[in-house]
Amino acid sequence: TNLPTFCCAILVAPQSGLFALELRPDTDRDAPSRLTCFGGSRESDETPSECLQRELIEELGFPTGSGAVPISPEFILTTPRGPAWFFLVDGPEPGTVQAREAGYEVVWLNRSDLDKAPLADWHRVMFNAWLEGNSHAAVVSA
Repeated sequence: TNLPTFCCAILVAPQSGLFALELRPDTDRDAPSRLTCFGGSRESDETPSECLQRELIEELGFPTGSGAVPISPEFILTTPRGPAWFFLVDGPEPGTVQAREAGYEVVWLNRSDLDKAPLADWHRVMFNAWLEGNSHAAVVSA
């Protein structure tokens, strides 16, 4: 199978309906001062679900619990660095978690705020396509 290079979570808080996103510091290599979904690179011996669970604990201290991460992705983004799988996951409610890495923050946004939010390029492509009901998109630049 064509496993993902990256596994990311579309975290939606079940009660408030808000998206939990990661605000990266201006020193971040990939998306300085931009918002991204939580997630990251998959280790060679990990399943996509294991990767996502590890990343959510490392970055957010948010255990998803066994079976809480779907097996199949909600969205697949084809990128020059490999496929990125985005999983729809019940996320934390506002104020219940904080980013574990210095300089990073958790930001909660409603759907209408996503349009004007400073999303990283890949994440802008994903959200625009996903919110239009698509399950796949591609980006051509890194």
